[in-house]
Amino acid sequence: MKNDINDSFIPSPTNFSQLVGGKNQAWNILDDIGLNVKHSNPTVWEDKVKQAYEIKKYFESQNPIKIDPHNYDSLPELLNAVEHHAHKWQRLEKSTIAHRLRYARKMTRHPVFPIDFFNLTYEQFIAYMQYREDREKAGHFALKHELQTMKTVLTAYGIDPSTWFYRLPPRVQHKERILPLPDIVHKMINYNYSENDYENALYQYLFAHNFWIGWRVPSEPCLMTVDDLHFDMGYIIITEKKKHGSTRDLFLDSVIMKGKTRKSLKNWLKWRDKVETNQSGNALYLQPSGKPFTPDHLRQKLSSLGKQVWKSFQPYDSRHWNAVAMLIRTKLETNHFDCYEVKNWLGHEKIQTTEGYLKYAKKYYRIANYDWIKRTLKFEKVKEDSAKIETTAKNHRFDWKLSERVGRAWRDSKLVLEGILGETKRFFSCFGFLIQLIKNSLSSFFVKSRFYFSIFADVVQQGERPACDGMVVGSIPAIGFFLFSVSQYHFLCEVRNIYE
Repeated sequence: MKNDINDSFIPSPTNFSQLVGGKNQAWNILDDIGLNVKHSNPTVWEDKVKQAYEIKKYFESQNPIKIDPHNYDSLPELLNAVEHHAHKWQRLEKSTIAHRLRYARKMTRHPVFPIDFFNLTYEQFIAYMQYREDREKAGHFALKHELQTMKTVLTAYGIDPSTWFYRLPPRVQHKERILPLPDIVHKMINYNYSENDYENALYQYLFAHNFWIGWRVPSEPCLMTVDDLHFDMGYIIITEKKKHGSTRDLFLDSVIMKGKTRKSLKNWLKWRDKVETNQSGNALYLQPSGKPFTPDHLRQKLSSLGKQVWKSFQPYDSRHWNAVAMLIRTKLETNHFDCYEVKNWLGHEKIQTTEGYLKYAKKYYRIANYDWIKRTLKFEKVKEDSAKIETTAKNHRFDWKLSERVGRAWRDSKLVLEGILGETKRFFSCFGFLIQLIKNSLSSFFVKSRFYFSIFADVVQQGERPACDGMVVGSIPAIGFFLFSVSQYHFLCEVRNIYE
């Protein structure tokens, strides 16, 4: 075919049917060059597409990204779908989901403004929250839990929770936190909670480990297993449920890990073996029945038993107590409060959380500036020492610092040494005075003896022998002894006057 514009030829379309001998004959061009062609059945591909569509449809029905409440016949079915959505797509923990579903069921049973999750409206939600706040005087945290429950349901329905605006009331400022001092904690660790030996030991060990380790009660003790204890290296592995199952390692004091005379973790295993059954699993703490604890059950037991010793006790107080105790320990060891070390010990994500305990640590350091954990571990020895000091020095203040005790002992010994030196000096001064008196008395004796001999000699020279000459000569030694005795009497009087 000729092109009129540029005199070129346009190729005409090829008629392939003419090349193979007609339109009714099969196309066999490739067969001529030695290649085999497999003719596919179009129904096979249709079946695969249908199968993929059915699988996708089934998956979406079992894992809906957006829940339509009208597709469910009852409230339990709807809440089960919300639970599955919260776990699959919202990535919430099972305990969090269970907690919010409890609030959802409670909201549907409200006597004045019950929430209808099949026909949920913003006006209905606001009326419910306003009534709870104004009439029922619900607090900040109660309304916060209900708001979080509503956000979970809205997310499952495919509704943006930010469009349902509600501002929570301000939080009520809590009273100043009061923590038990080490002597109260020691009493709590050794209190008789039950007549059953195992049950009594169980809660004594639980209170001791909660205060000494400072883990999150009750979730972390319930997740502890026997395999988490490494006695050869001296550390334990704690599973943090709050952080989606992450773990942290703690190197404990040897007396807490495997002390023979204290409530150590190694000693606890001996008690655990007494009630272990097939239902125990590998849990570290077991009920008297041999079953592991649930967090709610353990919280209730610790709360009721702890109030027997300290009326304002709450299970989480043991973690607060340990935070303050560890800060005080760092102050004693490094002369400053090391928040970063305590942050790693407690497993805080933010340093601000640890710094919140600083004001309590400073306050309690002024009234109890000693190692709290060691005080509860060695309380009996400290108690005996304090009793001895009270009997010997009732008016002296007992100070736990070793330097003060050594200083006081040095001052006392110094006073004793000064007294001994003073008495020795006075003794030698008196000894010199004695020598002087003896010298004077002897000189006086010889002078007076010479006088009597001179008289006797004069009498003899005059040729007179008085009848009493023998008496005079015999009395000379007696007179000398008398004079010596008088001098000794004066010496003893002088010594008595000096010491008086």
